[in-house]
Amino acid sequence: MRNLKLPVLPFAFALALLVGGYGAIQWWMKPSLEDLHVRAWQQRQERVEERIQIGLTARTAILETTCGDWAEWDSMYDFVVSPTEAFIEENFQPDSVAGLGCSRIVVQNEAGVILARQDYNIEANEAADYGVEGEFWVRLNAADPRQAQLGLIVGPDGRLSFVSSKPVARTDGTGDYEGRIVFVRPVLGEEAAQLMSQIGVQSLDYDEGERDSASAEVAPSRIVTLKTPLSAFDGALLGTLRTTVDFGDLVDRHTIEVKLLETGAALLFLAWVASVFLGAWMPYFKPSATAGR
Repeated sequence: MRNLKLPVLPFAFALALLVGGYGAIQWWMKPSLEDLHVRAWQQRQERVEERIQIGLTARTAILETTCGDWAEWDSMYDFVVSPTEAFIEENFQPDSVAGLGCSRIVVQNEAGVILARQDYNIEANEAADYGVEGEFWVRLNAADPRQAQLGLIVGPDGRLSFVSSKPVARTDGTGDYEGRIVFVRPVLGEEAAQLMSQIGVQSLDYDEGERDSASAEVAPSRIVTLKTPLSAFDGALLGTLRTTVDFGDLVDRHTIEVKLLETGAALLFLAWVASVFLGAWMPYFKPSATAGR
């Protein structure tokens, strides 16, 4: 009679390959791909957060340049020293403010008295009067007027805005401190469109009441909403900027193909080891010379 253990060996060999292949996919390849997904997701988030900060800084710098042109101006310096209605009529008209994309331009003397102010409603495209009360003035007046201020603020219209405040000086930068000029530009309309294009997001919104730390959930969806905390020019927390970003394919096709090849190589190696093991033990399972006699 033949040794009955021999037919069991091919089955055991196939079972070993099956179990080994399943184990390689389930406990090595799958976690590896999931880890790649999480790391790629986190890297995309970090890059978007970095672009947001760079974009905000760049847009603020543009406003600072414009404000500086008005602040270092002999005619402005003379106006702060000796205000005239003629200067106000010539330079503080709604069209002038609208052309700069601002919701407010205001000039104060060294005592903090408002010498000229023009508000503008960007969305309604008309002159406005937002008053001189509220958080905007509290934050602004708490800052040292002799020092340039630059950053974000909740504007007089209640919207997230860029703000630039500069002491007034002569064109050559000289002169004693006599007052300051403040520009406020809301992050909406064309300003928001340019910012979105610069940082590469699909939508941009601001929630003053939501003041969480940076967050977003790792998800299979390409479209992700990021929450970025924003600080005012004085360092105080303003609220949260919500941006919608298309993360695209987090793990590219090439990376997946490499992982599949690595898995295939692991399976081939496993098959080779099994065949070597089988070959080494086959002599022990040959039919008995006396079997069947």
